[in-house]
Amino acid sequence: MSTRLKQDTVTFIRPFTVSGLDGPQPPGAYTVEIEEERIESLSFLAYRRVETRILIPLRPGTRTSFQSVAIDQRELDGILARDRLGGADEIAKRSVPSRSSTSGGVSEAVCTASRLP
Repeated sequence: MSTRLKQDTVTFIRPFTVSGLDGPQPPGAYTVEIEEERIESLSFLAYRRVETRILIPLRPGTRTSFQSVAIDQRELDGILARDRLGGADEIAKRSVPSRSSTSGGVSEAVCTASRLP
């Protein structure tokens, strides 16, 4: 069975945690390796994911020595989604002014919509 290794770079804007690692990892760019194997029984070329690994620097801020950590693709997708949503929440909190209503002391927030990449 033939396999292939794909590499991708993911960027975190906030600290994140990965199962199997102690403590949060610092924000930054990380290499993700995806190993796939060819599905031989099909009449067309197709691959199935076998394993996903993220490369974690042994010393934060360096790019010379790494620890390769197996991670479930769903866990990685969830971490990335929370990272993006967390960043959007912080931006929204900073950019949404609030004002007090004069009717009964109830606070009213002025909402603005923005698109994030």
